[in-house]
Amino acid sequence: MIDPIRLSRVVAVDEPLPPVWVRTRPTEPDRTEQVGESIIRVGPDETLRRALAGSIDAASEVVLVASFLLSDEILANAMIRAAQRGVRVYVLTASETRLATVVREDDGFEARMVEEHKQLLDRLAGHVLLRSAEHFHAKLLVTDPASRPAGWICTANFNKALQESVELGVKLSPNDAEDLAAWFSWVFWTEAERELAGKGRLAKVGAPPGEPRRPQARRVVATARGEASLRNAALELIRSARRQLLVASYGLDADHDAVLALEARVKAGVRVTVLTRPRPAVSEAVQRLVAAGATVLAHDKLHAKAIVADGQALVMTANLQAHGLDDGFEVGVRLDAEASEALAWALSDWEQRFPWRFEAALERSQHLGEVCLASEGLRTGRRTVEEEHVVGVAEVVAPSALDLDGAGEPALVPPREKERFYQRIRYEWEVVPPRLPKKATELRREVMRTKRGKDGKEKEVQVKEPYDPPVYSHDGRKLVLLASPDKLAAARQLAKELDAVVVLP
Repeated sequence: MIDPIRLSRVVAVDEPLPPVWVRTRPTEPDRTEQVGESIIRVGPDETLRRALAGSIDAASEVVLVASFLLSDEILANAMIRAAQRGVRVYVLTASETRLATVVREDDGFEARMVEEHKQLLDRLAGHVLLRSAEHFHAKLLVTDPASRPAGWICTANFNKALQESVELGVKLSPNDAEDLAAWFSWVFWTEAERELAGKGRLAKVGAPPGEPRRPQARRVVATARGEASLRNAALELIRSARRQLLVASYGLDADHDAVLALEARVKAGVRVTVLTRPRPAVSEAVQRLVAAGATVLAHDKLHAKAIVADGQALVMTANLQAHGLDDGFEVGVRLDAEASEALAWALSDWEQRFPWRFEAALERSQHLGEVCLASEGLRTGRRTVEEEHVVGVAEVVAPSALDLDGAGEPALVPPREKERFYQRIRYEWEVVPPRLPKKATELRREVMRTKRGKDGKEKEVQVKEPYDPPVYSHDGRKLVLLASPDKLAAARQLAKELDAVVVLP
């Protein structure tokens, strides 16, 4: 008889997105692995992994290995083969105490890595001389430093990172390899805390047999006890930039001098691009840098650490944070002009291909698709920005069955955004005619009627009889009941006369 009407209202969401990583393209591995003669990036061809294993296989006297984590089977087998042919193999790695702490604190760290690390150490027991300490974080390889020095500084741990992370490896000159061996030796004898004495057994390290020679910081620089040449080199390089800075770092401390120096360079007009991984741990720092004017991009697997400033470059194992530049054992190498050019190309290529861009307060209209909450990271923070979301609102009862268009708008409550963000909300509802309440009381009207009395004479009397259409009363209102379409005109007229509203049964 009188059908409900459907109404809607579209409301644009003015509130910007919270700090997020915005996906701009798919996540892909590096396809160009060899960059120049001395720079290798990790990729599906495993060029860096094979080069490291080949260096160990080529060693005839000594192999020096340092890695925060160590679980790569190919490198482990190469070390065991080297030991079996009489090569002395020395290893530095992080202590189990430190690894357990990282599992609790680092959102990008998985407990399985530690278990794989322990299993590989058991395999190496009896073949290598391995020492550990809580602050060891460097990743390096040097072979035959006294006769045919060759070496590598890597940003990757010697585990699955050599197969699947975004990493860098630098092949060193003989002189640089010799210097790197000196840093290894210094730390091995003066800073190691425990020594692998058998499967699952670590013994306390005793005093060295003699006083080792303290290395000279030249192109190879380090963080060690009483040594800040790596920190100084990183800060000097950042502060020297006048045109462009390209920086890669897995970790970023918002209040560290290196991040503050990047912020200062941005404000001085230098074009600064920072490459990192989308993790909650870097959120505060990247917000600070973006607020200053830097561009911050990220990759799901980035772990590389490098700085390129106006053609000068440094590759290092330290993140831009206190544990790395201020304390711990870390190494880095200043690159020559040719290697710096190759590294600049590699980081610029990442800049073009990295899938995530940090945005502190992006307007919703500026992006559709995947984002990641900066406060949560990739594990739990992935969300989608959608163009429109439909919300069904409870029906609205019109004031009268004859005036559905006069119904007021319902309360439009924004939906709670969980897995998705919306550019606009479409609220939809029905306006329905009012119905006769169950407890309504029928009203009768007084009319004069002619009746014949007992004496046979006609006379006018006052009587009460139903309205037509019927009229009811409820909560102080008069209601005209429209029970059939043919009563529509009568109901309208009666409602006007009685100041009533028309309702349906």
